Order: sequence, then C-alpha cells, then structure tokens
Amino acid sequence: METFYTITPYIKAFDPDYSEMDYEYLPNGGWGGAELTFYVTTWETVQIEPWNADNTSNSVQGSLAGWHTVVTQVMNGTVRYFIDGKLIAQHGGKYYPDASMSINFNLWFIDGGLAQAEGVREYQEDIDWVFHEADVLLMPDEVNTRISELRNASVKFQDTVLSGIQASPCDL
Repeated sequence: METFYTITPYIKAFDPDYSEMDYEYLPNGGWGGAELTFYVTTWETVQIEPWNADNTSNSVQGSLAGWHTVVTQVMNGTVRYFIDGKLIAQHGGKYYPDASMSINFNLWFIDGGLAQAEGVREYQEDIDWVFHEADVLLMPDEVNTRISELRNASVKFQDTVLSGIQASPCDL
C-alpha cells in the first residue's frame, strides 16, 4: 500500500483530539477490497487494540500507475479530496479535523494485500513535491499554478508548515 496521510499522535484509545486524513492506494487489494483500490478516509478517532475505528471513507477503482496530483482542502467544516483535479470525496461533520497533524508518507504491507509472485519484488513511492498553505481555499488548478511559480523562481525547498506536534508516548 502506498499512502500519504496527515495524523495526530496516538495518545490513547478514542482520544477526542485525534484527527487523521488518508490517501491510501492498494494496488494488490487488501482489507477485503479489490485490487487497484484508492481510498480516501477521514477519521474522528480510533482504538488500536482491539481495533475500532470511527471514520468515513470513499474509494475509487482502477490503476493509478504513474504521476498524479492529490489535493486536500480542509476548510469551513469540510474536507475535500481531489485526484488530478477531480473531486472524489467530501467529508465533514464529526469527521472534520479538530487537532494539528503531521504530514506523512509510507509504504505498508498489510494482511490480505500481498501479490502472489515469485522472486524479488521492489516497491517505491516517489514524491515530487508537497505544498501547504494555511487558511486559504485553493482549487487544484490554483495549487498547480503555485507549484509552477515556485519552480520558475527556482525554489527547491520552503517549509511553511507550523511545527508543534508533540511526540506520541509510543514514539518515546
């Protein structure tokens, strides 16, 4: 599974200050779903053991091989998920994030999601850029314009994400 997600540290089960927003691509299936499934999920809270998640999710079927742009809008009580400029899901209500989150990328191997193959397999997730702008609602084409402007100005790195996420007790 390839994933891009934002998350608060897991402090305790059913923490009311927990928030998470996920893009998760399962090219080999998993979690009872079909191959080539792309999930977007917004979380209210979770309990890790035993597993009990309070979230809402949508999925898109089909291959996402190659480069794609994902945009998340988080404003005015609604989270909107876009792939290549197309709105694929919108979540709100109790699922709207209520805590600061870190930005993360990961490759995960999950039960039920392994392809049956012999020999060495290699997986990689390439990230070209991450753009964050607080307190402004940008459409995907506006994000692409901002990225072009930064590239034209030869900006290689600029950190605008506020720090302050505290480590989870699990990380200590």
